[in-house]
Amino acid sequence: VTSIGNRAFKESALTSITIPASCTDICAQNKSNDSGAFAECSALETVIFENDENSENSPTVGVGTFYKCTKLTTVELPEGLTNISSSTFRGCTALSKIIIPSAVKNIGEYAFYKNTSLATVRLGLNVSEIGNFAFYNSWDENSISAFYVSAVNPPVIYANTLPSNLGDYGIKTTVFVPRNSLNLYQEAEF
Repeated sequence: VTSIGNRAFKESALTSITIPASCTDICAQNKSNDSGAFAECSALETVIFENDENSENSPTVGVGTFYKCTKLTTVELPEGLTNISSSTFRGCTALSKIIIPSAVKNIGEYAFYKNTSLATVRLGLNVSEIGNFAFYNSWDENSISAFYVSAVNPPVIYANTLPSNLGDYGIKTTVFVPRNSLNLYQEAEF
Protein backbone atom coordinates (compact mmCIF):
# COMPACT_ATOMS: atom_id res chain seq x y z
CA VAL A 1 0.00 0.00 0.00
CA THR A 2 1.49 3.33 -1.07
CA SER A 3 -1.55 5.60 -0.85
CA ILE A 4 -5.03 5.88 0.66
CA GLY A 5 -7.52 8.11 -1.15
CA ASN A 6 -10.19 10.53 -0.02
CA ARG A 7 -13.15 8.94 1.76
CA ALA A 8 -11.54 5.49 1.45
CA PHE A 9 -12.76 4.39 4.87
CA LYS A 10 -15.07 7.28 5.74
CA GLU A 11 -17.72 6.32 8.32
CA SER A 12 -16.47 2.72 8.40
CA ALA A 13 -16.63 0.49 11.49
CA LEU A 14 -12.83 0.14 11.82
CA THR A 15 -11.63 0.06 15.43
CA SER A 16 -7.89 0.20 14.73
CA ILE A 17 -5.59 0.76 11.79
CA THR A 18 -1.86 0.26 11.26
CA ILE A 19 -0.61 2.28 8.33
CA PRO A 20 2.44 0.66 6.74
CA ALA A 21 5.64 2.63 6.23
CA SER A 22 5.21 2.11 2.47
CA CYS A 23 2.11 4.36 2.56
CA THR A 24 3.35 7.89 1.97
CA ASP A 25 0.14 9.52 0.75
CA ILE A 26 -3.09 9.62 2.74
CA CYS A 27 -5.60 11.82 0.90
CA ALA A 28 -2.83 14.33 0.18
CA GLN A 29 -4.97 16.27 -2.30
CA ASN A 30 -7.95 16.53 0.03
CA LYS A 31 -9.29 20.04 0.68
CA SER A 32 -12.38 19.22 2.77
CA ASN A 33 -12.62 18.10 6.42
CA ASP A 34 -15.33 15.54 5.87
CA SER A 35 -13.61 13.97 2.85
CA GLY A 36 -10.68 12.58 4.83
CA ALA A 37 -9.72 8.94 4.37
CA PHE A 38 -10.90 8.00 7.87
CA ALA A 39 -13.29 10.90 8.52
CA GLU A 40 -16.13 10.20 10.93
CA CYS A 41 -15.05 6.64 11.73
CA SER A 42 -16.93 6.70 15.02
CA ALA A 43 -15.53 3.34 16.23
CA LEU A 44 -11.85 4.04 15.40
CA GLU A 45 -9.79 3.94 18.62
CA THR A 46 -6.18 3.34 17.56
CA VAL A 47 -4.03 4.63 14.69
CA ILE A 48 -0.44 3.47 14.38
CA PHE A 49 1.91 4.58 11.64
CA GLU A 50 4.78 2.15 11.07
CA ASN A 51 8.24 3.73 10.92
CA ASP A 52 10.90 2.91 8.35
CA GLU A 53 14.27 4.40 9.26
CA ASN A 54 15.59 3.58 5.77
CA SER A 55 12.87 5.47 3.93
CA GLU A 56 13.62 8.93 2.59
CA ASN A 57 9.96 9.61 1.89
CA SER A 58 8.06 11.81 4.29
CA PRO A 59 4.45 10.68 4.65
CA THR A 60 1.75 13.16 3.63
CA VAL A 61 -1.42 13.14 5.71
CA GLY A 62 -4.08 15.36 4.12
CA VAL A 63 -6.73 17.71 5.46
CA GLY A 64 -9.30 16.10 7.75
CA THR A 65 -7.81 12.60 7.53
CA PHE A 66 -9.14 11.62 10.99
CA TYR A 67 -11.85 14.30 11.24
CA LYS A 68 -14.43 13.54 13.96
CA CYS A 69 -13.09 10.11 14.91
CA THR A 70 -14.75 10.55 18.29
CA LYS A 71 -13.44 7.36 19.95
CA LEU A 72 -9.83 7.80 18.84
CA THR A 73 -7.65 7.52 21.96
CA THR A 74 -4.27 6.36 20.67
CA VAL A 75 -2.21 7.86 17.84
CA GLU A 76 1.40 6.97 17.07
CA LEU A 77 2.68 9.34 14.40
CA PRO A 78 5.63 8.38 12.16
CA GLU A 79 9.04 9.90 12.89
CA GLY A 80 9.38 11.10 9.28
CA LEU A 81 6.20 13.19 9.34
CA THR A 82 7.05 16.85 8.59
CA ASN A 83 3.60 18.45 8.49
CA ILE A 84 0.27 17.96 10.25
CA SER A 85 -2.36 19.27 7.87
CA SER A 86 -5.36 21.41 8.72
CA SER A 87 -8.10 19.64 10.67
CA THR A 88 -6.22 16.30 10.62
CA PHE A 89 -7.47 15.36 14.11
CA ARG A 90 -10.25 17.94 14.44
CA GLY A 91 -13.10 16.78 16.64
CA CYS A 92 -11.33 13.69 18.00
CA THR A 93 -12.96 14.18 21.37
CA ALA A 94 -11.49 11.10 23.11
CA LEU A 95 -7.83 11.81 22.27
CA SER A 96 -6.10 12.65 25.56
CA LYS A 97 -2.42 12.82 24.58
CA ILE A 98 -0.46 13.61 21.44
CA ILE A 99 3.28 13.46 20.83
CA ILE A 100 4.38 15.41 17.77
CA PRO A 101 7.53 13.87 16.20
CA SER A 102 10.70 15.95 15.95
CA ALA A 103 10.60 16.13 12.13
CA VAL A 104 7.26 18.03 12.16
CA LYS A 105 7.76 21.68 11.23
CA ASN A 106 4.19 22.87 10.78
CA ILE A 107 0.91 22.12 12.47
CA GLY A 108 -2.01 23.30 10.36
CA GLU A 109 -4.95 25.38 11.48
CA TYR A 110 -7.65 23.51 13.38
CA ALA A 111 -5.39 20.39 13.48
CA PHE A 112 -6.53 19.42 17.01
CA TYR A 113 -9.52 21.76 17.32
CA LYS A 114 -12.32 20.65 19.64
CA ASN A 115 -10.30 17.76 21.06
CA THR A 116 -11.98 18.24 24.39
CA SER A 117 -10.18 15.39 26.22
CA LEU A 118 -6.70 16.47 25.17
CA ALA A 119 -4.70 16.78 28.40
CA THR A 120 -1.06 16.51 27.27
CA VAL A 121 0.65 17.89 24.17
CA ARG A 122 4.34 17.32 23.41
CA LEU A 123 5.74 19.28 20.48
CA GLY A 124 8.87 18.03 18.72
CA LEU A 125 12.13 19.91 18.42
CA ASN A 126 11.53 21.43 14.97
CA VAL A 127 7.99 22.80 15.18
CA SER A 128 8.28 26.32 13.77
CA GLU A 129 4.64 27.26 13.14
CA ILE A 130 1.34 26.29 14.73
CA GLY A 131 -1.74 27.34 12.78
CA ASN A 132 -4.70 29.34 13.97
CA PHE A 133 -7.08 27.41 16.26
CA ALA A 134 -4.76 24.35 16.15
CA PHE A 135 -5.31 23.49 19.83
CA TYR A 136 -8.28 25.72 20.52
CA ASN A 137 -11.32 24.32 22.34
CA SER A 138 -14.56 25.73 23.66
CA TRP A 139 -14.50 27.74 26.86
CA ASP A 140 -15.37 25.19 29.48
CA GLU A 141 -14.44 22.08 27.49
CA ASN A 142 -10.68 22.57 27.44
CA SER A 143 -8.67 20.08 29.42
CA ILE A 144 -5.06 20.68 28.32
CA SER A 145 -3.05 20.71 31.53
CA ALA A 146 0.49 20.29 30.11
CA PHE A 147 1.85 21.75 26.88
CA TYR A 148 5.49 20.80 26.24
CA VAL A 149 7.49 22.69 23.63
CA SER A 150 10.95 21.36 22.71
CA ALA A 151 11.94 23.95 20.09
CA VAL A 152 14.77 26.27 21.13
CA ASN A 153 13.17 29.13 19.18
CA PRO A 154 9.48 29.78 19.85
CA PRO A 155 7.19 28.60 17.06
CA VAL A 156 5.02 31.17 15.33
CA ILE A 157 1.58 31.03 16.90
CA TYR A 158 -1.57 33.07 16.41
CA ALA A 159 -4.00 34.64 18.85
CA ASN A 160 -6.32 31.64 18.77
CA THR A 161 -3.73 28.86 18.51
CA LEU A 162 -3.78 27.69 22.09
CA PRO A 163 -6.77 26.86 24.31
CA SER A 164 -9.25 29.64 24.84
CA ASN A 165 -9.12 29.45 28.59
CA LEU A 166 -5.52 29.27 29.72
CA GLY A 167 -6.09 29.66 33.43
CA ASP A 168 -9.82 30.40 33.20
CA TYR A 169 -12.58 28.25 34.65
CA GLY A 170 -10.32 26.51 37.15
CA ILE A 171 -8.26 24.71 34.50
CA LYS A 172 -4.59 25.60 34.54
CA THR A 173 -2.45 24.88 31.50
CA THR A 174 1.28 24.77 32.17
CA VAL A 175 3.49 25.50 29.17
CA PHE A 176 6.93 23.90 29.42
CA VAL A 177 9.76 25.35 27.30
CA PRO A 178 13.52 24.71 27.18
CA ARG A 179 15.13 26.36 30.21
CA ASN A 180 17.73 28.21 28.11
CA SER A 181 14.98 29.61 25.89
CA LEU A 182 12.66 31.01 28.55
CA ASN A 183 13.47 34.66 27.72
CA LEU A 184 12.84 34.05 24.01
CA TYR A 185 9.43 32.57 24.76
CA GLN A 186 8.54 35.41 27.12
CA GLU A 187 9.57 38.01 24.52
CA ALA A 188 7.50 36.19 21.88
CA GLU A 189 4.49 36.35 24.24
CA PHE A 190 4.07 32.61 23.89
